[in-house]
Amino acid sequence: MRLLTALPLTLALLGASPAQAQGFMSLLGKKEEPKKEASSTDSAMAVVAAVAVMDPDALMAEGGRIILFSTTATLLAMSAAEQMCEAFPKEKVELIKANFAKFNELNAKRKEGEALDATQNTLVSETFLMVQKLDPKSYQKDKAKVVRPAYAKLGLAVAADLAAASQVPGFLKNGQATISSLSSNPFQLMKLKKITGVIGTLGVIAKTTPDQIRAFQTVRTIAKTIAEAENFQLGEAAAPITDMASLTTAAKSVPEEG
Repeated sequence: MRLLTALPLTLALLGASPAQAQGFMSLLGKKEEPKKEASSTDSAMAVVAAVAVMDPDALMAEGGRIILFSTTATLLAMSAAEQMCEAFPKEKVELIKANFAKFNELNAKRKEGEALDATQNTLVSETFLMVQKLDPKSYQKDKAKVVRPAYAKLGLAVAADLAAASQVPGFLKNGQATISSLSSNPFQLMKLKKITGVIGTLGVIAKTTPDQIRAFQTVRTIAKTIAEAENFQLGEAAAPITDMASLTTAAKSVPEEG
């Protein structure tokens, strides 16, 4: 819960507007609580308890895990959206499929563990915007079964994105504390640059997650609408998605065919 409490401040520091910060908190199911007066002693103790100077290598490894978690969620969502497009006539998804082709081509060149680049992130946003505009009534009945795995994958992607984003504030605090502790040591310059790069990447993830989750949820609603029209049974993840291990396990249980 401490991470969730820190999210509004973190988003504000990263450049998110108050409305964006509040929207993100609503997605997490938590409202901002009114500020309470605290003594200087209490405040100092809270800071010490919440922030830790970490070993640089351990810090970068933690940041890498969060980046991988968030990136995997996005890749899973793109896979789901691409799969769902199979339920619609070719002429209605021709442009969307062109976007998927561009994204997949760039992703094939991305090194394992790296975050999506700016071009890929733009393609994700544009593609989901296009998929959201598809009319659920225009689906093809003989191909409708693809919405079942698509619905399941999008649910996992939303859960994973939320979990990854909730881990960012704590990392950013520890990262800044670690940078401060190393800044006077010229022999740590390379590690400082790497940590700064990881912080920058996670900052982008924190800022883009709210809109991304809304897009995933909207497309998932389209899948649900089609499933209900076909009387398909839809399920949710059996266990909470909290890390890469739980996401990987749950994703493997989703059948490719409806």
